[in-house]
Amino acid sequence: MEKKNCFAGRLNTKAFTLIELLVVVLIIGILAAVALPQYQFAVAKARTAQLVTVGNAIKQAEERYYLANGSYTIDWTVLDIDFAGTWYSQYRRFGSSLGWRAEFGNGRTWVALFDDRIEGLRLYFYWDSSSKDCYAVETNTQANELCKHLTHNNPSSGTDGYWKVYHWN
Repeated sequence: MEKKNCFAGRLNTKAFTLIELLVVVLIIGILAAVALPQYQFAVAKARTAQLVTVGNAIKQAEERYYLANGSYTIDWTVLDIDFAGTWYSQYRRFGSSLGWRAEFGNGRTWVALFDDRIEGLRLYFYWDSSSKDCYAVETNTQANELCKHLTHNNPSSGTDGYWKVYHWN
Protein backbone atom coordinates (compact mmCIF):
# COMPACT_ATOMS: atom_id res chain seq x y z
CA MET A 1 0.00 0.00 0.00
CA GLU A 2 1.32 3.38 -0.99
CA LYS A 3 1.42 6.22 1.57
CA LYS A 4 -0.19 9.47 0.57
CA ASN A 5 1.59 12.70 1.37
CA CYS A 6 -0.89 15.28 2.68
CA PHE A 7 1.44 18.14 1.64
CA ALA A 8 2.05 16.91 -1.87
CA GLY A 9 -0.29 19.43 -3.48
CA ARG A 10 0.89 22.37 -1.35
CA LEU A 11 4.63 22.22 -1.78
CA ASN A 12 4.59 24.21 -5.00
CA THR A 13 1.97 26.71 -3.80
CA LYS A 14 3.26 30.25 -3.41
CA ALA A 15 2.19 31.96 -0.18
CA PHE A 16 3.48 34.35 2.45
CA THR A 17 5.28 32.92 5.41
CA LEU A 18 4.44 33.90 8.96
CA ILE A 19 7.68 35.87 9.22
CA GLU A 20 6.88 37.89 6.09
CA LEU A 21 3.42 38.72 7.45
CA LEU A 22 4.89 39.78 10.80
CA VAL A 23 7.39 42.06 9.05
CA VAL A 24 4.58 43.72 7.08
CA VAL A 25 2.52 44.23 10.24
CA LEU A 26 5.58 45.68 11.98
CA ILE A 27 6.20 48.13 9.12
CA ILE A 28 2.55 49.24 9.15
CA GLY A 29 2.78 49.73 12.92
CA ILE A 30 5.88 51.90 12.59
CA LEU A 31 4.28 54.00 9.86
CA ALA A 32 1.15 54.45 11.97
CA ALA A 33 3.22 55.48 14.99
CA VAL A 34 4.97 58.13 12.91
CA ALA A 35 1.85 59.37 11.11
CA LEU A 36 -0.56 59.54 14.07
CA PRO A 37 1.07 62.50 15.86
CA GLN A 38 1.21 64.45 12.61
CA TYR A 39 -2.46 63.71 11.98
CA GLN A 40 -3.39 64.79 15.50
CA PHE A 41 -1.45 68.05 15.07
CA ALA A 42 -3.20 68.73 11.76
CA VAL A 43 -6.58 68.20 13.45
CA ALA A 44 -5.57 70.55 16.28
CA LYS A 45 -4.51 73.19 13.72
CA ALA A 46 -7.93 72.94 12.07
CA ARG A 47 -9.67 73.33 15.42
CA THR A 48 -7.48 76.32 16.24
CA ALA A 49 -8.35 77.87 12.88
CA GLN A 50 -12.02 77.47 13.82
CA LEU A 51 -11.34 79.34 17.08
CA VAL A 52 -9.68 82.17 15.14
CA THR A 53 -12.69 82.41 12.85
CA VAL A 54 -15.09 82.49 15.80
CA GLY A 55 -12.94 85.06 17.62
CA ASN A 56 -12.81 87.37 14.61
CA ALA A 57 -16.59 87.04 14.15
CA ILE A 58 -17.23 87.90 17.80
CA LYS A 59 -14.85 90.85 17.64
CA GLN A 60 -16.55 92.23 14.52
CA ALA A 61 -19.99 91.75 16.09
CA GLU A 62 -18.81 93.60 19.21
CA GLU A 63 -17.51 96.45 17.08
CA ARG A 64 -20.87 96.69 15.28
CA TYR A 65 -22.67 96.64 18.64
CA TYR A 66 -20.37 99.40 19.92
CA LEU A 67 -21.08 101.58 16.89
CA ALA A 68 -24.83 101.16 17.40
CA ASN A 69 -24.96 101.47 21.21
CA GLY A 70 -21.82 103.29 22.36
CA SER A 71 -20.59 100.45 24.58
CA TYR A 72 -19.54 96.83 24.40
CA THR A 73 -21.64 93.98 25.76
CA ILE A 74 -21.01 90.75 27.60
CA ASP A 75 -24.38 89.34 26.55
CA TRP A 76 -23.54 87.53 23.37
CA THR A 77 -27.23 86.91 22.56
CA VAL A 78 -27.64 90.61 21.66
CA LEU A 79 -24.86 90.42 19.10
CA ASP A 80 -25.82 89.97 15.45
CA ILE A 81 -24.02 86.68 15.16
CA ASP A 82 -25.08 83.06 14.84
CA PHE A 83 -22.95 79.98 15.34
CA ALA A 84 -23.44 76.51 13.93
CA GLY A 85 -24.50 73.76 16.27
CA THR A 86 -26.35 74.02 19.52
CA TRP A 87 -25.01 76.36 22.16
CA TYR A 88 -25.34 77.18 25.81
CA SER A 89 -25.04 80.55 27.45
CA GLN A 90 -24.30 81.71 30.97
CA TYR A 91 -23.31 85.09 32.29
CA ARG A 92 -20.16 86.09 30.36
CA ARG A 93 -19.76 82.52 29.00
CA PHE A 94 -21.09 80.66 26.03
CA GLY A 95 -20.16 77.59 24.09
CA SER A 96 -21.01 75.37 21.19
CA SER A 97 -21.73 71.70 20.82
CA LEU A 98 -18.87 71.74 18.31
CA GLY A 99 -16.39 71.73 21.22
CA TRP A 100 -15.37 75.36 21.68
CA ARG A 101 -16.39 77.82 24.36
CA ALA A 102 -15.83 81.50 25.00
CA GLU A 103 -15.74 83.87 27.94
CA PHE A 104 -16.05 87.65 27.90
CA GLY A 105 -13.68 89.64 30.10
CA ASN A 106 -14.97 91.54 33.10
CA GLY A 107 -13.97 94.85 31.57
CA ARG A 108 -15.92 94.02 28.40
CA THR A 109 -12.84 94.55 26.27
CA TRP A 110 -11.88 91.02 25.30
CA VAL A 111 -13.09 87.49 24.70
CA ALA A 112 -11.15 84.34 25.48
CA LEU A 113 -11.73 81.25 23.36
CA PHE A 114 -11.01 77.64 24.35
CA ASP A 115 -11.43 74.29 22.70
CA ASP A 116 -11.83 71.49 25.21
CA ARG A 117 -10.19 69.08 22.76
CA ILE A 118 -6.96 71.16 22.68
CA GLU A 119 -5.46 71.11 26.12
CA GLY A 120 -3.53 74.11 27.38
CA LEU A 121 -4.46 76.65 24.68
CA ARG A 122 -6.41 79.92 24.89
CA LEU A 123 -6.94 82.65 22.33
CA TYR A 124 -7.69 86.24 23.37
CA PHE A 125 -9.26 88.83 21.06
CA TYR A 126 -9.26 92.47 22.20
CA TRP A 127 -11.87 95.04 21.16
CA ASP A 128 -9.74 98.14 21.74
CA SER A 129 -6.82 97.06 19.56
CA SER A 130 -6.11 94.87 16.60
CA SER A 131 -3.90 92.55 18.62
CA LYS A 132 -4.63 88.99 19.60
CA ASP A 133 -2.87 86.75 22.06
CA CYS A 134 -2.32 83.03 22.06
CA TYR A 135 -1.69 81.58 25.52
CA ALA A 136 -0.08 78.17 25.82
CA VAL A 137 0.78 76.20 28.93
CA GLU A 138 4.58 76.22 29.08
CA THR A 139 4.86 72.45 29.46
CA ASN A 140 2.42 71.66 26.64
CA THR A 141 4.49 71.22 23.49
CA GLN A 142 1.49 70.94 21.15
CA ALA A 143 -0.12 74.14 22.47
CA ASN A 144 3.14 76.04 22.04
CA GLU A 145 3.56 74.71 18.50
CA LEU A 146 0.00 75.78 17.69
CA CYS A 147 0.67 79.28 19.03
CA LYS A 148 3.87 79.50 17.01
CA HIS A 149 1.92 78.40 13.94
CA LEU A 150 -0.76 81.05 14.52
CA THR A 151 1.76 83.81 15.12
CA HIS A 152 3.95 82.79 12.18
CA ASN A 153 6.78 81.63 14.48
CA ASN A 154 6.91 84.81 16.53
CA PRO A 155 8.74 84.10 19.77
CA SER A 156 6.88 84.15 23.05
CA SER A 157 6.57 87.65 24.52
CA GLY A 158 6.72 86.42 28.10
CA THR A 159 5.51 84.01 30.70
CA ASP A 160 4.00 84.07 34.15
CA GLY A 161 5.53 80.72 35.04
CA TYR A 162 2.54 78.77 33.74
CA TRP A 163 1.35 80.40 30.49
CA LYS A 164 3.52 81.50 27.58
CA VAL A 165 2.07 84.44 25.67
CA TYR A 166 2.37 84.90 21.89
CA HIS A 167 1.11 88.10 20.20
CA TRP A 168 -0.14 88.44 16.65
CA ASN A 169 -2.22 90.87 14.61
